[in-house]
Amino acid sequence: MKQLQLDVKQFGNIWYVKRFVEGQRKFKLDTINNYKNSNTKKFNDLKRRTLEKLRFSTKLNNNWFINLTDVDIPEDICWLLSLGPKFSLPTEQNDFPAFKFIADIENILWEEQDDELREEKRSKVAHILHKEKFHNPVDDPIKAEIVRIFKTTKKFLSQNKDLIVTSADKGNRTVIMSKLDYGRKMMDHLSDNKVYKKLNFDTTELLHARSIYLCNTLKKQEFITEEEYKQLVMHNTSAPKVYGQPKVHKRGNPLRLIVASYESPAYNIAVFLTKILNNLTSDSKYNVRNATGFIDRIRTLKLSSVCKMVSFDVVSLFTNIPLELVEKIIEERWSEIEQITTIPKTHFIQLLNFATRDCNQFTYENVMYKQIDGLPMGLPLSPILADLVMEYVLDQAILKLNYHLKECVKYVDDLFLIIPSSMIGYTMDAFNSIHHKIQFTVVEETNEILPFLDVLLIRGNNQCIDFDWYSKPTSSSRVLNYWSNHPLIHKLNVMDNLIKRLLGLSSKKFHGKNVNLAKRILGENGYPIMLINKRLKMFHWLKQRQNTTVNSQPTVNNHSQNTNSTKSKIRYKGLQFNQSCSQNIGKILCRGNDDVKVGYKPTLKNRSTFTKLKQKTPILEMYDVVYNMPCLGDGRRAKCDLNYIGQTGRKAYVRTDEHVEDIKKFNQDGELESSTALVHHFYEAGHVPDTENVSILEVEHNYAKRKVLESLHIMTNPAMNFRRDTENISSVYKSLIKEVIAPSI
Repeated sequence: MKQLQLDVKQFGNIWYVKRFVEGQRKFKLDTINNYKNSNTKKFNDLKRRTLEKLRFSTKLNNNWFINLTDVDIPEDICWLLSLGPKFSLPTEQNDFPAFKFIADIENILWEEQDDELREEKRSKVAHILHKEKFHNPVDDPIKAEIVRIFKTTKKFLSQNKDLIVTSADKGNRTVIMSKLDYGRKMMDHLSDNKVYKKLNFDTTELLHARSIYLCNTLKKQEFITEEEYKQLVMHNTSAPKVYGQPKVHKRGNPLRLIVASYESPAYNIAVFLTKILNNLTSDSKYNVRNATGFIDRIRTLKLSSVCKMVSFDVVSLFTNIPLELVEKIIEERWSEIEQITTIPKTHFIQLLNFATRDCNQFTYENVMYKQIDGLPMGLPLSPILADLVMEYVLDQAILKLNYHLKECVKYVDDLFLIIPSSMIGYTMDAFNSIHHKIQFTVVEETNEILPFLDVLLIRGNNQCIDFDWYSKPTSSSRVLNYWSNHPLIHKLNVMDNLIKRLLGLSSKKFHGKNVNLAKRILGENGYPIMLINKRLKMFHWLKQRQNTTVNSQPTVNNHSQNTNSTKSKIRYKGLQFNQSCSQNIGKILCRGNDDVKVGYKPTLKNRSTFTKLKQKTPILEMYDVVYNMPCLGDGRRAKCDLNYIGQTGRKAYVRTDEHVEDIKKFNQDGELESSTALVHHFYEAGHVPDTENVSILEVEHNYAKRKVLESLHIMTNPAMNFRRDTENISSVYKSLIKEVIAPSI
């Protein structure tokens, strides 16, 4: 450098110095970048070799993922989305659901009668939770890779807000489409004036009041019991929300509309009526419950050369159900219904019309629509009413036939029939003549083969029917992925059920082919081949044992009766699932208490990356919540950092209105003894609550869990609540939560 300075003095030109400094800086940056790129490449190669060694792959299965847009989506993001909304993701240390764990644990511990044993269990599980909270589960390279892709996916979707991620109508596929295209297709449906009618205002509150009136009338006249009344009445309702799922197997990918009616004023009434009407079809001469029942029914059938196997399918059954025909069927079959219920016919039909006609409405983009006729997908009554209509159509159509129908089997809207070849068109006309809205399409056997449900029917030798497992063209063969953060027992059940279906729905001569098919399907879903072979051996061993075991019918019946009586006493409780600690916690909680069983539920699902298509419920319209109400201070200059935290099973706006009324009432009589902490804060500090900015901290439908969550949020926030509101939280959990002591006023 000294020499450089001398040179500058000698030549009197600083250009050489600048050139040298810039060259050195460039050399330094290039060296750092080369070193960084080299290390990144080494790390990626090491990660790739490690994941390959563990047989983990993010290769996309194109049959699971459909992109209906022109957007170029990275392959690792497509892979994660293709696993579906039920795929469970690993949680990082910061996302450990300590509050949810504590609420679930306390809900289970309340079943323990012995106080000392309860405290012992609580201490043990709290110790396990403490260790898990400060252990980073992302040390596992596979989990770390899934978490990385999940974060990348969330970032990508936040940058492309015009994309919709949803599930296909059939086939268990993930679909990407644009919001503009989705909105246009929704309006194509809703603008059909023959099917839907736009309403001028929301009638949900009026319908809710009417539902309560109907329930009260039945109770006062003693047509229902107190228990049935509690099942019927609804305390929190909102307008049903409609959304669409793309039919990717049809040209133009139209949407199938589904109405989420679980908050409808008629939902409980619909469930109640469904339980009654199910008895009418429980012993139907046409119905089968599933593909296994279908095979058992037709296994011994003989096919003559003049007969053909055909299947009939109704076009859009639910939306075409004639409501006047439903009422006629109820009238005709009332002698059967009155054996099941004490509700008179007029009141029963009144309830039915309320659920199917009056409440047949929904909201989309804050606009109310009413379905003019038919029933929506999503209403609990729709399947059973469709079943009754199909029974009626079958009875009437068969009476019209001038020949004996050898076999007629029904599964929802699908019919399997054996018909003389020359009578197929005649039979089709007879079925379509019963009602103009119930129209059938026909599929005949081709090359002595007919697919029906999940079974391929093959005309075999000696007039018999052979069976093979059948996968529809719309099926993607996607099941719960092996790398999903689910309990191992869930994955084993998935494997066993698939193997049982593939081999149980096929004749013995197809078993070799279907074993290879099971290996392929499970392998595509990430299951190790060694585990697949083990479950296949287990299936064959159990089958062989079942065939060789001596049949002892009386003993089996007694055992089943004892099992059923035991099951009736068992209470199932949910617990957040964490791969390294949940099962140990579950064993501790159930130890010594055979009446309680723990079911594990995933903490974080891939559903969080999918678009919520249903219209968002306003915060103050939500119910079964833990809410946070901030303080405005004195409304002028003084600010307040305290919040009021509470819980309610009613809609949030009802509770906030009550808080305002409590403050008004205090201004009138000045009594503090029975007042809430919010009123005390108003009296002592002269502050006012901010009812416009209420936020929801938790949504929990279980009251006991909701109370625990409320207490935990009070402990960990600067809340104005009384400290007695947190006395139900044991001190053993304090290492899991960061308690905040609210400042005094």
